[in-house]
Amino acid sequence: MTEAAPTTVIAPTSELQVVRETIESLAVAFILALLFKAFIAEAFVIPTGSMAPTLMGAHKDIRCEECGCQYQCGASNEFTDVGAKSGSTVVATTCPLCRKPQVADPSRSSNNSTFSGDRILVSKLAYVFSKPRRWDVIVFKHIEEARLNYIKRCVGRPNETIRIREGDIFVQKNGSEENAVSGFEIARKPPHVVNAMLQKLYDSKYVPKSLVKAGMPSAWQPFPAGESTWNVNQSETNWSAAITGVPSGTTHWMRYYHRVVNPLAWESIETTSALPAPIPPQSSRLITDFTAYNASYAIDQAGRIDENFRSVAEGIIRNSNARGGALNRPFENDGIHWTGDLATEVDFKTEKDTQSFLLSLVEAGVEHEVRVDLKTGKATAKVLIDGMPVDAFQDGNKTLASIATAETSIRSGGRHRIRFANVDDTLTLWVDGKNVQWTPSGNLMTAEYLPIAMRTPKTKPNNPLDAAPIAIGIEGGGAEVFRIQAFRDIYYIASISRDLFDYAEVIRALRNSTTPNNNERYAREIHNMSLDELSRKMSQAGLNRNALLTNAALWANSEMGQSRQTVEFAMQKDWYFPMGDNSSASSDARSWGHAPEKLLIGRAVMVFWPHYWNAPVPFLPNVQRMSLIR
Repeated sequence: MTEAAPTTVIAPTSELQVVRETIESLAVAFILALLFKAFIAEAFVIPTGSMAPTLMGAHKDIRCEECGCQYQCGASNEFTDVGAKSGSTVVATTCPLCRKPQVADPSRSSNNSTFSGDRILVSKLAYVFSKPRRWDVIVFKHIEEARLNYIKRCVGRPNETIRIREGDIFVQKNGSEENAVSGFEIARKPPHVVNAMLQKLYDSKYVPKSLVKAGMPSAWQPFPAGESTWNVNQSETNWSAAITGVPSGTTHWMRYYHRVVNPLAWESIETTSALPAPIPPQSSRLITDFTAYNASYAIDQAGRIDENFRSVAEGIIRNSNARGGALNRPFENDGIHWTGDLATEVDFKTEKDTQSFLLSLVEAGVEHEVRVDLKTGKATAKVLIDGMPVDAFQDGNKTLASIATAETSIRSGGRHRIRFANVDDTLTLWVDGKNVQWTPSGNLMTAEYLPIAMRTPKTKPNNPLDAAPIAIGIEGGGAEVFRIQAFRDIYYIASISRDLFDYAEVIRALRNSTTPNNNERYAREIHNMSLDELSRKMSQAGLNRNALLTNAALWANSEMGQSRQTVEFAMQKDWYFPMGDNSSASSDARSWGHAPEKLLIGRAVMVFWPHYWNAPVPFLPNVQRMSLIR
């Protein structure tokens, strides 16, 4: 007889036991979540626009009704420090490309509503076994009020003296005999950080229809005028450029003429469909640190804009135009600091047997030129002063070379995308999205051939130089350009007080004062001036901003050109110097000195939820801005 197999009896689980296990599971999950938040990573929401355009605070996400460009405008002033409604409402913005004032009416487009700031993930383990690197985006407790979390970019490290000059950061190691001899060296951003911080000036993809219809010439023009075979085509819907038949050994150029259409001109176009006056094709102005994120028109709600939002907003724009075109604060509609660190990107195709493709970026009258041999793909970089090459490139032994070379994949007959930047005294080249390595290096020893006193914009009768600072050329053959863009680097404003962010040069010109204490006092006075009074004082001081920006020589010889401020900050052990990417609207270490290491929380890793769209699909995330933070 076969013995029966043993059976396992499972006792029925009591209801009390189920409840207990559920509570235990929830408690464990809660504890793990707390541990994860405390020691590994934490999510934060960006409250303000001090890190724009890298990271967005409360903002409006606008599509330009004129050129179609998608851009962001700050709206942090709609909220108080604790997140409550302030009673202020941003009713209009300014396009960064065509500069057209835009009414941001949520009743006509739900996407014109104010969105919350970017949601970011911060790694708390990043600095457990290492220290913050320069250019990291860091999160830390505020030195004066520990309950506040700040997010900025680390530009200075312990035991360094930081110098802010002409928009760039310079560094000297404290107590170093070597640095005592060599002095300050420019802090060079690595290529991925350069890419992340470039701000767009022009993009041929976005054509301003009304401007073209009114007769605005293309920003890109053959150079010299009438002597080049470049054919630039600009319509209300498209832009392109092509060249063919360039003789062997001859280079034909096309240059970028930077223009700014002010609000009064836009008002004329809207009422008469014409420009106030004809614009010559080769007219231009200096490139400044204008930041569209800051260029907003705001109003105290007072319950009077709900039903007539657009008419009220348009009235505010017209009133602002009549008072000189100022927006939230004087000068924010066009910036006041000349910016020489530029970049360009070109999507092009060359004809078979074309000899060379060239790019040139001008800063302070110095031409930075890259020539790509389309037979071999070899790129050669030179620095030219008055057309003559100078020894500019630094190798590992700090000796100088007159050229730098690199191998690329570019060949004649092919289509390529090339980006070229002159940022932080460094020439950087990308081909089809990949960074190219120079030999000896792309680092420029600018101080060796261009003293500080000469670092001002320049122009000549036969060469616009800084008045048309970007150029592309074709040698021997032809090419077609499908899209072309122009960028500037972020300009760090030298100031010792948040009151001086936009006014340092203006104060010098108005008062002819060089002492920081007086400057701070005069800055507060200017904050309280009416726009009409400020315009009168500028006129009395001989400071016509429009004239300065359209005349490089006049700017260079003005107080604004010759009295640019330089400030320094000395870091001690375990001190870091954080600054906002939105330099003109950032409260950072320029105001409160430094951030101690003990207050560091971690490194910002990624934007995991920028904001959602209201239409056409509600709650659809803005996927394009989900990315790693550079």
